[in-house]
Parts: sequence; C-alpha cells; structure tokens
Amino acid sequence: MRKSKATTKRTSIESREDLESVFGRYAKTVIETAALKAELEESIRKTRAGYEAAFARLDETAAALLADVEAWAAGHPEEFKEKKSLELLHGTIGFRTSTPRVAIPRGTDEEELAATLAGEGLDCYVRLRRELDKPAILAAVADTGDGGDSEAVLAAYGIRVRQSERFFAEVRKETVGSGQ
Repeated sequence: MRKSKATTKRTSIESREDLESVFGRYAKTVIETAALKAELEESIRKTRAGYEAAFARLDETAAALLADVEAWAAGHPEEFKEKKSLELLHGTIGFRTSTPRVAIPRGTDEEELAATLAGEGLDCYVRLRRELDKPAILAAVADTGDGGDSEAVLAAYGIRVRQSERFFAEVRKETVGSGQ
C-alpha cells in the first residue's frame, strides 16, 4: 500500500505585512468581480424589460391560437382513432395520456391519511420508511461516557463520523477601496 506524504504549498508571502497586502489585493479583486456581475445583471434586467411587452403579446396570441387548435382536435375525435397524434405541415398535434398518480383531497395531510388507513387495517396501502438516525449516531459517538463502545460498534458496520476542516477567506467589503 502506498503512503501519501503531506506536501506544503509554496507561497510568496513571507511576513504578516505581505499577507495583509496579498489579501488586500484578493479582496479588491473579489469586490470588483461582484460589481461587474451586478452591472451585468442590471444590463440583462433592462434588456429583458425591453422585450416584455413583445413577449406578452406573442404569448397571448400563441395561447389563443393553441386553444383554437385544441378545440378543433376535441371536436374531431375521428382524426385520432388510429393514432393519438396527427402529423401536420408545421408540426404534430395530439393527445397524451399522463402516467397515473395518486391524488389526495385538498387540505388533507398525507401523514394523517396514512395513519388513518393503517388504523383501519389498510396497512397494505401504507409504506414505512426506515433510515439511519444520523443525529443519534453523532450523539453516541460524541458521548465519551461509554468509552468509545458506540464508535466501535458502528465501525463494525462501516459507519464512521467524519469531520473536515476547510480554509476560508471573508472579504470586508466596506474596508477595501479605502486606500489599500
């Protein structure tokens, strides 16, 4: 088995002063990027607003034309006897059957309905889902009073608690641009 060696990344920073300078440049870059993105989003918003009226008019026209085509199709079921669709010069129209789905009454809580069915002896229509209790596992491993027994038992099943550490950098947006 190959063992990996921890490597240290190279850096140009040699002092706290260098660190402040480099992070200041980083913060300035982050803020400039955010400002540029905001400018782009505003430009996109203005462009989109210029097209809204045309899109609304076209959507309204398309909806009216499609409703007319749908009314014709509903009134001519004989056209759809062999196939559920009809090939036209500019496209295809037809009817699609959706996949079946279970609908419950509006305002009904699904969990309450499942409990009611189970209480009435209709367990065959109720599914129970088993899953790991992750908060309980975390609590058991964190509990040092059992001498690590919980951790050993869980490890026998391949369950481990992992925790990692990640580097972060938070830019103070109000301080950048004031001379650094």
